[in-house]
Amino acid sequence: MSIRLITVENDIERLRKRERVNGMRIRTIVSTAAFVGLAFCSVSAAQSRPEPVKAQATVLTGTVTSVDAKAGTLTVKTNDKEVKLTTASASTKSALAKLKVGDTARVFERGGEVIAASPAETESTSKVPK
Repeated sequence: MSIRLITVENDIERLRKRERVNGMRIRTIVSTAAFVGLAFCSVSAAQSRPEPVKAQATVLTGTVTSVDAKAGTLTVKTNDKEVKLTTASASTKSALAKLKVGDTARVFERGGEVIAASPAETESTSKVPK
């Protein structure tokens, strides 16, 4: 009877160990699956929102054909095209107020919006000797 009892106790102990090992395996599998799932979600979320690319600022030099400082609009005729620009910045509007129709202006713009504008110095064709 004692051998039978020891065998039953050993069987019970083996079953408990097996349950612990199986439980740990299940926990490991579940936590690994959750980690991998979260990793793929974060990768797909990062790919779905591309960052906007800012346009490169360009410098235009040309003749002012129209300017309205209050409205923040400026039209400049360069050698090959006429460019219409706008601005909402108060400091840029004050720079536009210094320009007049017919002036030669240097304008920094990005995506059709004026960043800065100033009268351009015109080079004289005749040089005066010193």
